[in-house]
Amino acid sequence: MNNSFLSRDNRIEKLILRIVLLTGVALVLYQFFLNRSLWRDEAKLALNIINKSSAELLIPLDYLQVAPVLFLQIEKLFSLLLPNTELGLRLFPLLCYLLSLFLFNRIVHILFKDYSTRLFSLSLFVFNATLVYYSSEVKQYMVDVMVLTVLYYLVLRTYRNQRNKWIALGAAGVLGVFLSNVTPLILLSIGLYLLYDNVKNKRSNWPGIISVSLIWGSTLVVYYLLFVHNHPLRERMIIFWGHNQGFMPQEILSRVFLEFLLNKFSLLIKMNGSTAMLPTFHRSGDEIIFIDVFLLAFISYGFVRLCVKRRIDILILTLAPIALQLLLSGFKLYPFDTRLLIYTCPLIVVVSSFGFDSFQKAISKRVEIKSSLASVIPILLGSSLFVHKGFPIENIELKKSIVFLQENVKEKDRVFLSQPVRPAFEYYQQISDLALDSERLIYGKQVWSEPDQFIKEIVPEEGRVWFVFDSDFQHLFSYLQEQGYKPMRKFSAHGSVVYLLDL
Repeated sequence: MNNSFLSRDNRIEKLILRIVLLTGVALVLYQFFLNRSLWRDEAKLALNIINKSSAELLIPLDYLQVAPVLFLQIEKLFSLLLPNTELGLRLFPLLCYLLSLFLFNRIVHILFKDYSTRLFSLSLFVFNATLVYYSSEVKQYMVDVMVLTVLYYLVLRTYRNQRNKWIALGAAGVLGVFLSNVTPLILLSIGLYLLYDNVKNKRSNWPGIISVSLIWGSTLVVYYLLFVHNHPLRERMIIFWGHNQGFMPQEILSRVFLEFLLNKFSLLIKMNGSTAMLPTFHRSGDEIIFIDVFLLAFISYGFVRLCVKRRIDILILTLAPIALQLLLSGFKLYPFDTRLLIYTCPLIVVVSSFGFDSFQKAISKRVEIKSSLASVIPILLGSSLFVHKGFPIENIELKKSIVFLQENVKEKDRVFLSQPVRPAFEYYQQISDLALDSERLIYGKQVWSEPDQFIKEIVPEEGRVWFVFDSDFQHLFSYLQEQGYKPMRKFSAHGSVVYLLDL
C-alpha cells in the first residue's frame, strides 16, 4: 500500500512539473503570436537582415548594430522563409527559448532530486518576465541563454562513452562561438569546471580536456581575427556603454565602485524577480517588492550553503561567467549591463534553488511543508508575472499608431518622426503598403532634452503635420500647448503617441 501511495505521489509530482513546463511553452507562444511592434533596436537589426545579403551580413552592420555572424545568417534564412513579417524574424529566438526551457528542465533534474526544489527552479525560469519577453525579440540575447543551457547540459549529463562527451562539447563550443558573444565566458567557465572536477575526483580526462580546449581556443582566435579585431564600431560601442554605465570602475576602493556593484547586483535580482528587463524606458517595477526580497534571501542562502558544503564545482559553473564578465567590463572589453546579462538568469536560478533546497529540508524536519510548497511556488511566481509585470508584455506599439495614421492622413499632410521611432517606421514602410513618399516625411535630427530645441526644429514647418513619438516625449506636447499649439487629433497606443497640429 505504501508503495502504491508513493507511486501515486510520484505521478502527481511529474504531472505538476509537466504542467508548469507546458505553461512556459504556452506563455511564450502567446507572447510570440501577440506579434507586438518592433521597437527601435529591433528595427535597426531587422533592416540590416532584410536589406543585406548573407555575404553582406558578414561585414559590420549599419545603424550601430553588432550581432554574431551565425545568428545573423539564421535570421536571414527565417526572414526569407516567412518574408515581410516580424514572426519570421522572431522565430529563431522563440525556438532558442523552447530548447533552453527543455534543457534547463533536464539540468534541474540532474542537480536536484527533491521535487519541491525542481518545481521552484522550473517556476522561476517559466515565470521570468525577462525571458518571456526576449523569447520574441529580434536580438541575439535568447540565443545566449540557449548556448549556456546546451553547453551546461552537455557537461553535466552522464555518458556511457566518454568520447561522445568530448565530441559533443567540442562541436557545441564551436557553434556557440559563432552564435553568441558570451560563449567565450561560458567556455572558460566550463574549462575551469572540468579542470577542477578532473583533479578533485582524480579522473583521467586530460586528453579530452586538452582536445576540446584546443578546438575552442583555435575557434575563438579565428572568430576574433575575422569578425572582432579592428571592428569599426568598437570605439562607438565603448562610448555608448560607458555613457550607460556598463563598465566597472577600476578604482576598487572608491564609492563609485561600490555603488556600481550594488547597482548591478540589484539588476541581477530584479531581472529574475520583479522587473521585466525591457530594452526601453518602459520598465515595470523599479521599486523592490516582495518577490525580490524572496529571491535575494534564497540566493544569499544558496551561496552560503554552497560555500559551506564546498561545492566548488557548482560555484564555478554559476559564478565564474558573471565574475569574468564583470572583470572584462573593467577593461572595457565586454559591458556588464541589462540585456547582456540575460544569459545569467539560469545561473541565478540554480544558486537560489540550492538555497531553497537547503532551507526547505531544514524546515521540513519540523513541519511538513512540501505539499503546500508544491502549490504556492507556481502561484506566487505566476501571479508576479500576470499582476505586477502584466502579461502579455508590450513595449512600443508603433503598428497601431501607423494604422491610425494611414486611416487619417490627408494628401498634403506631412509626418514628423522622432528619432527613436524612425527605424521601426522605416521597417514597416518597407514591408507594408504605407503610402508616404519621402518628401512628406520630416525626420527628427536629435533626441530633445529641452522643449525649446524641439520648437526650433519644427517652427519652420507649416500646414498640417502629424507627429509620431514614443511616449517618453509627451512632455514636449504639454510645452507646445503652453505656446499656443493645440493638437487637432490625438491617438495613443502602448508606448506610442500620434498628434496632429496645424502649424
